Amino acid sequence: IHPDDRDAVRAALARAMRPGGDGDYAAEYRVAAGDDWRWLASTGQVFFEGDRPVRMVGTAVDVTERKRLEAELGRR
Repeated sequence: IHPDDRDAVRAALARAMRPGGDGDYAAEYRVAAGDDWRWLASTGQVFFEGDRPVRMVGTAVDVTERKRLEAELGRR
C-alpha cells in the first residue's frame, strides 16, 4: 500500500472491526504493481462473534483507469 494511503486504510479497517459497529469496510488506495502504482477500490464486511471480529470477506477492484480519467477531468 502506498505510504500516503496507509493511515486511511488502517482507519477504515479499525472502523469496520469496531465492536458494536456495522462491520462495513470501504477504501480506495494505491498498491505497488512492479514499477507502477495501481488504484484499488475495496469493500468488505467484517463478521463478529459477540464483540470479537472473526472474519472479513470482500472484494478489491482495479480502478486505476477511473482515477486517471477523474484526474484528467479535474485538470480541465
